[in-house]
Amino acid sequence: MGQNAAGAANIDAQVEMLADSGAHVLVLQEITVTAQGNQPALFEAKLEALTGQQWQGVWAPAPWSTTTTQEGNLILTTLPIASSSTFTVDTAPWDSGWFDTKRSAARLAVVVNDGTVNVFGTHLALNATHRQSQLDALQAWIDGFAAPRIIGGDFNMVPGETAYIDMAAMFTDAWTSLAGSDQGFTMDARNSAGNQPGRIDYWWQEKADSQALGSEVWVVKTTRSDHHIVVLDVQVK
Repeated sequence: MGQNAAGAANIDAQVEMLADSGAHVLVLQEITVTAQGNQPALFEAKLEALTGQQWQGVWAPAPWSTTTTQEGNLILTTLPIASSSTFTVDTAPWDSGWFDTKRSAARLAVVVNDGTVNVFGTHLALNATHRQSQLDALQAWIDGFAAPRIIGGDFNMVPGETAYIDMAAMFTDAWTSLAGSDQGFTMDARNSAGNQPGRIDYWWQEKADSQALGSEVWVVKTTRSDHHIVVLDVQVK
């Protein structure tokens, strides 16, 4: 299950929705650590309180220079964890204040049915040039891990764009594979696209692997974030 938490302005409402989903793996973006609170720890604790299950995971902060605010990607799961790691990329190191160029990704290897599935979560730039550079670096990092791999997150791109075509050459877009021609908008008004809606949040899966394969995908419409939630049901053999 993937969601851009958009700073998680209302953590309790978002956690309630995540807990109700029944998901075993959550991939969240725009999760922050500030003087007002440690959201990775809060999400974990609140999920445990609501579900009665143990949640654990990995948080990957973006390489921001500020020490007062950190933002990144969080993966949480109730499944056994084999390993985890994080990745950062800075496509404009000369400009410490250009946060769009400083991104991260998280990886969690979860154990299901005696097999291991590598799950990744990321959030790429609005700027198309920097987004492509970030995607190139991300793909090289992902390529170092064994299949099956599932990648989720806010890619800030729509089908047909150069970065989308690049990613689709390496992995299968689970939405187009399972939902066909349905538009599946995950954001109703994109500021970067004249307030037009778009499908910018994704789940990607292996092109040729039957060990972990999506069987259903759907979008949960919500006002608890400025993004809707994308849910992928994965069958692991």
